[in-house]
Amino acid sequence: MKSYTITKTRDGYCNAGIKEMKEILKQDLNISEAYKKLLNIFNSFAEDEGKYFPNWGLAASWPGHCTLRAQKTHYDGTRSFRYDVWTYEIKEEK
Repeated sequence: MKSYTITKTRDGYCNAGIKEMKEILKQDLNISEAYKKLLNIFNSFAEDEGKYFPNWGLAASWPGHCTLRAQKTHYDGTRSFRYDVWTYEIKEEK
């Protein structure tokens, strides 16, 4: 069975002189667990906008705020969203 990780990454180009920063938030998840946890993280930020999304499809179709934007499910079944300068994403563990 495949195992997945949720990571939080800050791109190095956001602040000159700062290298890419990466943090593993959750690991050893099956895809269903990863989906739920990523949606919960997304909703924790969406609460600031007075929003709650019961599923990823609604989150990804929301026009969003300039600092919070969910991506549609990727072709490999993984998901991601951006909040401010951070990217939160599900990645398959190798």
